Amino acid sequence: MKTLRPATYASLGLMVLIISACGGGGKGPVAPKTYISTRLEAKLLSGVTIDPTNVFNGESVQFVLTGVDESNQGAGRVTIPLDAGWILTGNPGGTLTATGAFTPTGPTGTSGTISISFGGAAYSTSVRVVTAQAILSGRARTTSGSPASRVVVQALDAGLNVVATGQVATDGTVRMSVPPTASQFTLSFSTVDPSNVFYVRQFLYASKGYSTVISGCVAPLPALTNGVVSNLSTDIVCYPFDPQNPPPPPSGCQ
Repeated sequence: MKTLRPATYASLGLMVLIISACGGGGKGPVAPKTYISTRLEAKLLSGVTIDPTNVFNGESVQFVLTGVDESNQGAGRVTIPLDAGWILTGNPGGTLTATGAFTPTGPTGTSGTISISFGGAAYSTSVRVVTAQAILSGRARTTSGSPASRVVVQALDAGLNVVATGQVATDGTVRMSVPPTASQFTLSFSTVDPSNVFYVRQFLYASKGYSTVISGCVAPLPALTNGVVSNLSTDIVCYPFDPQNPPPPPSGCQ
């Protein structure tokens, strides 16, 4: 029987180390995660989700891409780890880092676009910095309870002029700066449903129905005061298009 020399034992040990480092005898490389229901969100540093077209002066906002891990859907919606790649175009009144941190520099009255690419797809959202006046707060949802995200709330004065706008955030919340002269509101579905196939142009608020295509059929706002948060009295309820179950005629039209 041949006896192995000490040098041979050392060589065998080195081979074991190389095999271990290459994953020999263990699991292979971990496959990258895939996500479903992916969306771009704007969040305050506190974690609160906001409308990116109503970023107030003095706020710091982090843009994130979120989704549901297809292999672990029980974990719910999570932030997808992205080290860089965020891009800002236009002049929304703020600056953006490559990691998605947005800092207001002052209102400009114009909007910009923030975008990110991930998994072969591009995601983008409008962004705008405004000076906070009276703050309107509430929620907007569909009849099934899902957030009516990206539906636009239009605040109107007594002459039915649009004096402020805000998008419903991805979690269904409404938070927008509104001048105290605003007294009514309506909705616009053109951003989220430009082809007029997903939503009925109608909504429910405070037990009354309103139409966005009937002139003057608008809902009342609560009293507004500069520097004060005013809450909508109920959720705004939007009707997904369903030929078998249309909404009742709008009861709030005067």
